[in-house]
Amino acid sequence: MGAIERFFEFIDLKGLKPTPLEKELGLSNGYLGKMLKRQSSIGSDIIEKIVVFFPDLNVNWLIIGKGEMLKTEQLKKIEVAKDCQICKEKEKVITAQKDTIALLKDKVENLNFRLREIEDKYYTPVVPEPKLKYKQAKK
Repeated sequence: MGAIERFFEFIDLKGLKPTPLEKELGLSNGYLGKMLKRQSSIGSDIIEKIVVFFPDLNVNWLIIGKGEMLKTEQLKKIEVAKDCQICKEKEKVITAQKDTIALLKDKVENLNFRLREIEDKYYTPVVPEPKLKYKQAKK
């Protein structure tokens, strides 16, 4: 694997697209794609631009494929950032679930209130006749 393939691996990890990156680096449109297709070497001037633009990229890895892709500290930051993204997604789900629960609680409360109203309107309690201590005289 050459430096250009490693660079594409790096930008893929970062979630970047070649065309906007070419503009940022001051390269001609389609330059990186052509380099990859031809499996060409990256010139030192381009490597310099890349290293300046991406300080977290391990130059030894880019040029000769030795070591880790990212400088150790940056690798940890990316792992944390990925974890944070997952956390953000989980927080969104939790928030949506809390909102749903609150709405359902309100619905239950409203239904209970309506049930009590209906019971009050139509329910007539059966009250037993009071028992008399003395028998009434027959007429």
